Amino acid sequence: MTMYCLHQIQTDPDLHDNQPIESLATNTTENYIEQPVTTSAMVYWSRMIVAGGLNQLFSLFGVVSNIINIIIYAKMGVKDPMNVTLFAMSISDFLTCFTVIGYNLFVFPPFYELKLPFNQLSLSRYSAWLSSIFSAVTSLITPFITVQRCLCVTFPLKVKEFITTERVMVIVIAIFIINIVLRVPFYFALYPDWVFSPEKNRTVLTVVENVKLHNAIQPFLHIQSAFLPIGAYIVTIISTVILVHNLRKNSKWRQEATGKSSSSKSSSLSSSKHQMVSRDTRIALMVVMISVLYIICFAPRISITVMNMMFSEMGFGGRLKQKLIFLYYFNVFAQVVNASVNIFIYYKMSSKYKSIFNEYFRSCFNRHQDEAQPKCSEKS
Repeated sequence: MTMYCLHQIQTDPDLHDNQPIESLATNTTENYIEQPVTTSAMVYWSRMIVAGGLNQLFSLFGVVSNIINIIIYAKMGVKDPMNVTLFAMSISDFLTCFTVIGYNLFVFPPFYELKLPFNQLSLSRYSAWLSSIFSAVTSLITPFITVQRCLCVTFPLKVKEFITTERVMVIVIAIFIINIVLRVPFYFALYPDWVFSPEKNRTVLTVVENVKLHNAIQPFLHIQSAFLPIGAYIVTIISTVILVHNLRKNSKWRQEATGKSSSSKSSSLSSSKHQMVSRDTRIALMVVMISVLYIICFAPRISITVMNMMFSEMGFGGRLKQKLIFLYYFNVFAQVVNASVNIFIYYKMSSKYKSIFNEYFRSCFNRHQDEAQPKCSEKS
């Protein structure tokens, strides 16, 4: 199995984030496109099984599940800052899964081996960069959720003064804008062009990179590919540890306080307080589960970034390049899993989400039955 250098570069954009652009391309378009390299069986089958199979299934499921999340959180309203944040994360997760669907199709071997009038693997770079934008949004919203809930548990009386719905909206919108601004320059460094391909024996549409412009935007590259994701990852871990510690401490305190209450009046007051505390605890536990899922699923991305920075062998052109490409496909799959399975956490841990979910689908099912009954009666 053979393919071109440009194919691997543009299919796997994160693999060369920290490599100099001169190592990725030559000055002529033809040489840039037509440098055949051998693809290992490991990379080929990772594209077949991971990208074309598992990744595509989870991406399709993620699109559906996040549409449901968006509908339900829209019905829940934006009065609660936590709902605003989860609504925004559902949007970014939906966009991540949606853009990855196109990427999976472009890198799926039976598709990119078709003799089409465009370079499939080359064009996959657009889908890859789009998905990286929205995946990065999720990677910043998650630590924000964790810090937000950590402050609510640590300073329950003071936190409502500075964590308001309006401020949360501003922060979430800023996260979207910052990630788009940091990544948009890379689209200007790419441009489509018609180039003759000896393999297809025809002129095909492919993607060419402006080397000078790419070199000029290297500072943006380091910020968005290394500093932001690693910083967000560390903040999430620290905040999750603090949140779990405070939850355990508060749980012991509540047990002691409940044991000391004896009168009926104090029991009724403690019962109402217990309901409020129970709700806050369930929200905190939900955030912990979301954070743990994020920490697990983004571990491959952080590992790739660190290895790429520390070991030259793990970069493009290094002797471990094929293993890095395999890790990249596993990284994309892990991020899609993170973006698609939150619906189970929401349904399990949020009673309001569960109630609206059941009510919404029950009404949809009843409406479908009502529409089907007249047709059945007409036939009879």
